[in-house]
Amino acid sequence: MKRFASLFLAALLAFSLASCAEQSPAAPDDSSDPGDDSSAAEPIVMKYATSQADDSMYGQCAFMFEELVEKYSNGTIDVQVFNNGQLGSERDIVEQVGFGTIEAGIAASGNIVTFIPDLQIFAMPYLITDLDKAYELLDGDVGRALLDQFEDLGMYSYHFYVNGWRQFTNAAFPLEHPSDLNGLKMRCMENDAYIAIYQALGATPSAMSITDFQTAARQGTVDGHDNALVNIYSQKTYEVQPYITLANFTWDPSCVVFNKSFIDSLTPEQQEAIKKAEWEVCQWDREYTETYDEELIADMKDKGVTFVEDVDIAEWQDATASVYDQFADQLPQDILEAFRSIQ
Repeated sequence: MKRFASLFLAALLAFSLASCAEQSPAAPDDSSDPGDDSSAAEPIVMKYATSQADDSMYGQCAFMFEELVEKYSNGTIDVQVFNNGQLGSERDIVEQVGFGTIEAGIAASGNIVTFIPDLQIFAMPYLITDLDKAYELLDGDVGRALLDQFEDLGMYSYHFYVNGWRQFTNAAFPLEHPSDLNGLKMRCMENDAYIAIYQALGATPSAMSITDFQTAARQGTVDGHDNALVNIYSQKTYEVQPYITLANFTWDPSCVVFNKSFIDSLTPEQQEAIKKAEWEVCQWDREYTETYDEELIADMKDKGVTFVEDVDIAEWQDATASVYDQFADQLPQDILEAFRSIQ
């Protein structure tokens, strides 16, 4: 697991070098006390799990984190990456990090609301429309108020990553209007807000993990689903559901979570190595994702995928507006108003 997928190697290395030179705090001092024999100790194992493929954005972030942590910790931390859902679904991963069974993992915010209900804010349709302004909030007090809640669960999470704008896929025909979903069986995350969105659109939601969906899609037992383009591409969902509607109906961030006891047990230098690597990976993830969607659309078009690009956003907003009323008493109102203020 000590490799990058070839598609991203150049970009990862370039970004890492630039970040080291320009954006990051100084790396932990790699000088050692001649009388200190700690360098001979076995490295500390840090298992990092994702639910996605090696060449997905999750997978690439995991590999990049592995390389940087091992570099910045001077080899005292051995990051072992487990992609492809080897250690379970995203909810499984978060639970295991909380219990300390594994040390780190990444999950979409929509799959973490069971543990932190305030993250439901990101499942509200069309709440986020300007990413630059959203990042200002997420990297400030608003984001900190959400991420600090992980500590009560025995975890740390330092920044919000990009899962991406969620788009609709369908197996039989393009979804041009909200009414086109009427009667369709659509996979969604195990999240009440996403279930409510599909119900508002007249579809029949079927909540399941992404791994289970891949089987269902190939068996033809579900009509469609929603996901970020990077996941639709890496999972090859477009092969069996070749119609994609660019509705941008939610922007769903991801959180990298770390077991709190594990982090607290490390030396200050090792903790700094992890935080430095995590922030560099987060920056790369955000910057690369902005241009990557365009590349994915072009490539999938070449593969015969049909895209609905001329979407009447107002029509979709109207069709899903009732979701806000349904969850009004469950959303953190101060955070909701902060995001509404940047629309």
